Amino acid sequence: MPSSVSYLEFDVTTDEFPRAEFDLVHSRFLLQHLAEREDVLDRMIS
Repeated sequence: MPSSVSYLEFDVTTDEFPRAEFDLVHSRFLLQHLAEREDVLDRMIS
């Protein structure tokens, strides 16, 4: 059975997020370890 879920792996602190490409972003336990977590979160939301 083909999966309807695909994933993209990249560095959230330096790589650009593709615009309007995601239905879901999963970042379990990621942001708490980043000094620039506010900036990364803002980019994830946009």
